Amino acid sequence: MKPWLKDVPDQLGLALLLSKGRISCGERIGLIVVDNAVEYMLVAYVESHRRIVGGGKSISRRDWTEKKRNFEPLLEFVISQCSALSHYRDDILNFHELRNSVYHTGQPVSVKEEKVRDYAKLARDVFNILFGQNLTAELLEQTSLGIQAALAREPKVEPEPRMAFEKADGRVHLKTNVHISNPDAICLVLYGFGREHERAPSSDELLCSLSGSGFTLTKDILSSRLYELRRKGRVSKNDFSLTSPGRKYVVETFRID
Repeated sequence: MKPWLKDVPDQLGLALLLSKGRISCGERIGLIVVDNAVEYMLVAYVESHRRIVGGGKSISRRDWTEKKRNFEPLLEFVISQCSALSHYRDDILNFHELRNSVYHTGQPVSVKEEKVRDYAKLARDVFNILFGQNLTAELLEQTSLGIQAALAREPKVEPEPRMAFEKADGRVHLKTNVHISNPDAICLVLYGFGREHERAPSSDELLCSLSGSGFTLTKDILSSRLYELRRKGRVSKNDFSLTSPGRKYVVETFRID
């Protein structure tokens, strides 16, 4: 299934999950999500599947922009391009009107779970007609379960970046708990070296400090990365020290006190 089509089973799976959830707005929001999936399919059929807009094709870009502003003209145009969908015209419009009634009202009205399932079944038929692929009830149930599992999963918390510098003879070792690119490692080692030794390192001291910090670079690679950092204004052109913007970058990016 093409990536832009995968949005449809995802939306329908979410709608089914909402409709059977024990929340007061579940069925209402579920119906709205199904309707959004149907409208998405109508637009995707024209723009992504058939590609019939502009350039002397079935419809000009200007006319298409006007038609897709409103659901019924959009549906009528798609039916003109795919006559097999005409059999479902009235049902689609009826569900869309129901969606409008629950979406635009200021009252907490809702619909039955069966209505959401019926509209999802209709949406599956629309998908199969427009794109020639069989979107099964089993796939939607699996998708719904996958969404439920993803929502129940504990959010991944990125660790706070911790940086420590250990002074050594002619070197400084960087200790950190996060992945760092080679250019950032160079900036951090230069920062730490200057703080611990109160001077800029030599080329060999910088290489040894990087190696002791777990970043083994050849002289050629180091030279190339330093050239890039100097172009960005983070490393001095005269020696191996950070510029004022370079120090600011390190402090703000890695939250160093």
